[in-house]
Amino acid sequence: MLTNQVTNVNTNRQTIRIWAIVVATLTLGTLLSAILAAIILDVLIKRPAEGGGSVTTIIPGYVYAVATVMKACLLAGLGSVVVLLMKRMLALRAENTLRTSTSPALPIWAITSTALAPLTPIVGALVIIVAQTFAGNAAGPLIGDFSQFSRVAVVVCLLLIAAGAVAAVTSLVKHERPRLVPVVGLITNAVLIGLFGILSSTPSGLIRTPGRHVERGVVFFKNKEGM
Repeated sequence: MLTNQVTNVNTNRQTIRIWAIVVATLTLGTLLSAILAAIILDVLIKRPAEGGGSVTTIIPGYVYAVATVMKACLLAGLGSVVVLLMKRMLALRAENTLRTSTSPALPIWAITSTALAPLTPIVGALVIIVAQTFAGNAAGPLIGDFSQFSRVAVVVCLLLIAAGAVAAVTSLVKHERPRLVPVVGLITNAVLIGLFGILSSTPSGLIRTPGRHVERGVVFFKNKEGM
């Protein structure tokens, strides 16, 4: 009985640590990734000479994808906070002075399943920065080139999210504990994959050609100047 009590105490503590990692990843990790992505794009992106503007204007698909990821991850993080608080309350009730040197292993696959989606903003931003270096135009990328950059970034983000779903399934197959962590990862990634599919099928979705309204505006002002 004493051994069982020691094991339960250490399991509860490890469970709390794991959920704390999940909460930090889904909330602070997502926000930090989005902030770093915004800084990288603002500093390094080469805005086209004609039809350029804000990042939202020239790569809207990527921006919409990041906004979708942030909403889903933050909601999942808030749900994980509730679980963390419940686990903490249960652990306090079972708390005693027993100690042991062993504790359950970290569920690597489960944590990975919740960590990949928050990385999509910064990974997508880096993809766009790398892609613009391969633009064939000597004067730099044109407004039309950024449609391709945005699409590539969205596809890479989607692959990263799909990898998170695979990691969640792997965790469930390996019976990692706590079992609810990969479930959160699987649901979050599955919802994001579904939202990406829905948004990509709309005219103003993730893979639309950016800057069409800007291009029309440039033509309008050029015609106006010629009058």
